[in-house]
Amino acid sequence: MPAAVIGVDGKRADDSRVALGGIAILLAIWGYGLLRVPAEASPVFPSVNLRIVQPNVPQHEKWRPEFLMRNWKQLVDLTRQPGLESMSAVIWPEAAPPFPMLSTNGVLEAVGTLLPDRTVLLTGTRRVEWGEPNRYFNSLVAIDGKGGVVAIYDKSHLVPFGEYLPLFRLLEPLGIKQLTGMNGGFSEGSGVRLLSAPGLPSFGVLICYEAIFPSAVVARDARPDWLVNITDDSWFGSWAGPYQHLGIARVRAVEEGLSVVRAANTGISAIIDPYGRINSALELNKAGVLDAALPIPLKPTVYSCFGDTIFVVFAMVLLVVAAIFSRSTP
Repeated sequence: MPAAVIGVDGKRADDSRVALGGIAILLAIWGYGLLRVPAEASPVFPSVNLRIVQPNVPQHEKWRPEFLMRNWKQLVDLTRQPGLESMSAVIWPEAAPPFPMLSTNGVLEAVGTLLPDRTVLLTGTRRVEWGEPNRYFNSLVAIDGKGGVVAIYDKSHLVPFGEYLPLFRLLEPLGIKQLTGMNGGFSEGSGVRLLSAPGLPSFGVLICYEAIFPSAVVARDARPDWLVNITDDSWFGSWAGPYQHLGIARVRAVEEGLSVVRAANTGISAIIDPYGRINSALELNKAGVLDAALPIPLKPTVYSCFGDTIFVVFAMVLLVVAAIFSRSTP
């Protein structure tokens, strides 16, 4: 009977040590966060000002023919609000224009008329490569103040059944279709790229749910100065989705030590500094513009240098520590 009691007490002691060890690890992570994040605001690029446009177009009205010109006018009117002449860039959300900008007559000229000479438009749009067959891309294009295209990024992580149909040649004849309404859906882009545009620091692009892939945000040999995240979260409605998507973008900022500038159709548009703090934001389901400076990047973080390998190393260290700890326990 005494032996049984000793065994139970020994197990309780082991459990207590494990619990205390877990608490110690959590406290260490929390303490590191307190030490790393400064109390003051992040410094900003001295001559870079951004205008984020949030049109708040309902999903069921976005592509209906009777609303196309209204939706375009809303983008233009919001962009034209006072202060445009001081902006380095205007950022529109994913697929914000109601037509393919690069293949619709007069659109680039209209953008050139809209923008001051020193201002660049970064906007999501559907892009078409004409051929046999035609290829469609979910893209971000940079257009300068003269209506010239200065950079293009094509989304590479496509949403299954939303942007493309896996095995579409087999499934489409069976009546299974993707949401794009195009035969075969979008084509994928070439992957992570470093982009540049006049008057702006170099940047990377995350279109919609590309922000959920931590290892596919930045090219390790070509680190940008900031990240542009354009999205249309109207699919999620007013539930948890837009807030979760914003939270994921904040994690990417912390991992890479880079600001994330987020333009969302219905929200939540925001300026996120390299520590993951939200400097300013537009509320969900509100139309408006957000004018803000661009925070400068931090030095490369451990994660930006080693990627997911750091988690493997961390797990191995924990296992070694746990093994040593268990051996020292009587």
